[in-house]
Amino acid sequence: LKYCEIIETFNSMCYWCTSLHSCHSYSFNNFDTYFQYCDWADAKWKQCFVNVRGLIITTTIFVALLLMAIISFFLWYEIRRQRVKKEALKKKVAEEEERSIIRQHELDVKHEERKKLTDEIRNKYGIAE
Repeated sequence: LKYCEIIETFNSMCYWCTSLHSCHSYSFNNFDTYFQYCDWADAKWKQCFVNVRGLIITTTIFVALLLMAIISFFLWYEIRRQRVKKEALKKKVAEEEERSIIRQHELDVKHEERKKLTDEIRNKYGIAE
């Protein structure tokens, strides 16, 4: 517990190296030399029990899972949006087809009425077809 107290006194500006039993400040110049005096497996960060290697692995897994969840959500949303769009298009086509059938029926009725009227006029005046 002695190294925990040392880390706390430096306000977490250093990491504890268990192999060297000393506290070292972080090297912010390059990530490769971030823990230049100690192996990652031996470095403890902020809290006594937090191993730097474990923290990096856990953070990486968490970020990967979060990205997968976000990508999955957007894929699901896009597929759902396409399905809704397709259903709306089918509905629109069906309505158009229904209107076309009704229009054609109205045209057929008018055609029959004209033909009937024409036949009545021909019969009235005795005009043969």
